[in-house]
Amino acid sequence: MTTNSSTALITGGTSGIGRAAANKLAQLGIHVVVVGRDTKRGENTVAEIRAAGGEANFISFDLRDASSAREVARKAVELGNGHVDILINNAGIFPFGPTHEMTEEMFDSVYSINVKAPYFACVPSVFVGPGLTALTRTPHPTTNRSHLPTSDTR
Repeated sequence: MTTNSSTALITGGTSGIGRAAANKLAQLGIHVVVVGRDTKRGENTVAEIRAAGGEANFISFDLRDASSAREVARKAVELGNGHVDILINNAGIFPFGPTHEMTEEMFDSVYSINVKAPYFACVPSVFVGPGLTALTRTPHPTTNRSHLPTSDTR
């Protein structure tokens, strides 16, 4: 396995697509920091990556608000020796059922995890370096975003 100095932060990295991304990036020699709520799954993910020769850490966190997202970012930068180069916002929830049965509390929870946490994980001043590659779940990969303002001048 080759190694490089890149670090990837993967929210929702303890199962499904997030875990697969963590395994693949680790195979490419990237240090992965996986974030999830389930400590056992996180420890298993890290053990699997390390057993295959990769470098991985786990941060147990529930990304329910801006402060938790900022804290995860701060810890990831610390574990990444001062930098995070790749951010994969994979954590997300949605309660299945009829729309008219969604309560305001459920809506706030969905919004916090699916919108606020990725936003505040991307924008903290703790991310330093030549650039950050941020990947988030999108409606469709061909969605035209040309009408959106950009602030990335890198």
